[in-house]
Amino acid sequence: QTLSLSAVNAPDACVIGGDASVLALAHEWLGRHDMAFVELDVSHAFHASTMQGMVPAFRAELEKASLNKPEIVFISTVTGCPETDALTTADYWCSQVVQPVRFLPAAQQLGLAAFDAVVEIGPSPVLVNLARRIGLAE
Repeated sequence: QTLSLSAVNAPDACVIGGDASVLALAHEWLGRHDMAFVELDVSHAFHASTMQGMVPAFRAELEKASLNKPEIVFISTVTGCPETDALTTADYWCSQVVQPVRFLPAAQQLGLAAFDAVVEIGPSPVLVNLARRIGLAE
């Protein structure tokens, strides 16, 4: 039974993931200590050690692909830093599956870089709203 830190989104907002029984214990503990939490409606405990079982098959598919360096700045939510060469390896993408999302340090890197624009691609402005919450977006 495993509990993992799955994301660091803000100084006061993290995500934990793991086996349902361990998460139930964590929820109980958080409730006893008057700590707010929201259970996410997801199919798997992404970015947690519970994903380790899919890594070998994922690695096999990655090794068939041609992974290229980005042509624009790519700030990793695995490391929280700009990355280039690492993105061309299966190791990087396999670690992305089981390591926590480091949104806060990645967003702080964006803030330091002083870009004119940042584009979020997705169904809703989740990351833009997180950036606003930590003071990095208008």
